[in-house]
Amino acid sequence: MKRFILFAVLIALACATAASGGTINGTNGPDNLIGGNQSDTINAFAGADYVDGKAYRDFIFCGDGDDTCYGHQGADDVSGQGDDDHIYAGCNGSCIAGAGNQLYGGPGGDTLGADNNFEDELQGGEGNDTCFGDQIDTFVNCELCVIDGSHFTC
Repeated sequence: MKRFILFAVLIALACATAASGGTINGTNGPDNLIGGNQSDTINAFAGADYVDGKAYRDFIFCGDGDDTCYGHQGADDVSGQGDDDHIYAGCNGSCIAGAGNQLYGGPGGDTLGADNNFEDELQGGEGNDTCFGDQIDTFVNCELCVIDGSHFTC
C-alpha cells in the first residue's frame, strides 16, 4: 500500500511540473521533444532533433545536429547552437507565433523564420544563413534575407 501511495504522489508531482512548465531534456541522439501548455526550457542536446515549444514563452536550445525547432505560440527564445538548423518562431501548421521572438542560428548554414507580422529578432551567426521575416524584424548576421517574398542580401 505504501508503494502505491508513493507512486501516486510521484505521478501527481510529475503532472504538476508539466502543467506549470519545466525543463525537458533530450538525449545525444535524435529526439522528438514537445513542450507543454506553459513556459518550458527545452534542451535537445546532440542529434537531429525535432522540437516544438507549444504555448507560452519557451527557451529552446537545439544543440548540435541538423535540428528543426519551432517556438510555436508565445515570445520564444530559440537557439540552434551547431550544424545546419531550421528555426521558426511559429509552428509546422496553422498556429500564429507570438511577438518578440529571438531566433539564434549559431554556427552552420541555418534557416530562420519569423514571418508573423510581429517584431522579432533573427541572428544568423557563423555560416551561410537565410532569414525569413517581416519589414519590422531585426536581422543580424544573415547572408540572405527574405521579406514579404523578396530576396536580398542583408
